[in-house]
Amino acid sequence: MNLSFGLLNNNKVKITSLKNSSSYRHIKLDKDVLRVLNKFKVVQNEMILQHESFQQNNDRIIFQNAFGRYLTPSTLRDSIKDYCGQAKVSYKGLHGFRHTHAVLLIEAGASIKYVSKRLGHKSIKTTADTYLDITQKIEEDELNKFASYTKRKS
Repeated sequence: MNLSFGLLNNNKVKITSLKNSSSYRHIKLDKDVLRVLNKFKVVQNEMILQHESFQQNNDRIIFQNAFGRYLTPSTLRDSIKDYCGQAKVSYKGLHGFRHTHAVLLIEAGASIKYVSKRLGHKSIKTTADTYLDITQKIEEDELNKFASYTKRKS
């Protein structure tokens, strides 16, 4: 589904198009994530069948409220803030998940081109400028590569 969400004045979700053509993409998920989402969908379907007040969204989205409507950004933000409070960690905003995902991909050795495409950036430069902060792990990995390379030459 190629959608972006915003809010109208009455706090209803407004569905709009995405920022640019590269934002339209399919994102692959690993089997563990798919398993968890499928399990969640089964529980959600059971709730819908057991409770007349629960409704299924016509788009068959996974994350919806009990009335079958899209979750508002404020609902997501407030829920994550609550979870952060329970975990005793500071809330950094929802965009932090995107940043963390990108940095973890880079630290795992994913190419900047792959990360850029996955994030829907128009250019690799956008990705590099935003996410290529040198983390401690990247620093250590790169130094180890160099040390390993120079040891082979001696």
